[in-house]
Amino acid sequence: MSRILILGATGNLGRVLVKQALKQGHQVSVVVRDPAKLPSETIARLEVNRGDLTSLSNADLARLVTGRDVLINAAGNVRDGEGFTALIDRIIGAAESVAHPPICWFMAGAALLDMGETGPKGFELPLIPKHYQRHGKNFERLSRSNLDWRLCCPGPMVDEPPVGLGSMRVSVDCFPIRPPSWTKIAPRILTVPHFIKSVGQITVPYADVSELMLSNLSPGGAFARKRIGIALPAGQTKHKRR
Repeated sequence: MSRILILGATGNLGRVLVKQALKQGHQVSVVVRDPAKLPSETIARLEVNRGDLTSLSNADLARLVTGRDVLINAAGNVRDGEGFTALIDRIIGAAESVAHPPICWFMAGAALLDMGETGPKGFELPLIPKHYQRHGKNFERLSRSNLDWRLCCPGPMVDEPPVGLGSMRVSVDCFPIRPPSWTKIAPRILTVPHFIKSVGQITVPYADVSELMLSNLSPGGAFARKRIGIALPAGQTKHKRR
């Protein structure tokens, strides 16, 4: 059993994380602006801290991190602009400031992964929306820290039953769907169709992303200080409703 602090617990992914972590017997703490948004069947089993992550002082944020074995951040949105990178910087700083830093899971997106072993990151490709570059800034910030962090980089996520982590394709640092060999020498613009065509395969259930993180809470290991990609089993696709 781990003492886990989950940030962003009332969001789509956060709610699944809370439910699965409690089911696994972990001691779960959350920080939320409105506790009423927490599922009624879980709130009595949580340590609930009321607060707004964007306005909590650094000292209060560090106090909340103190004594936790694991910190999982599901808060923030890449479309929030500089506020997103500022939030992640503050959370990283809080974890760095405590005497015994927790294992840290952060969220990014598939565009942060390398397109092949020697390829560019997804957000460096032409035509990919520029706001995904903020994932790169957060990655740089994490890389400068001494934390034992892991960066989960799924594609779109959907509220559907889990496929099962054992059958999913999980990658370390690289895009989970290997690009054609010719992309190694082709202009970057020609790699874009492969990235876009793969979106259905990297659209995954929140439950499988949650299981991926909760299954890797021990210090060190193959995921330590790595970007982690996840895709559906070969031949399967899903689509996120807009």
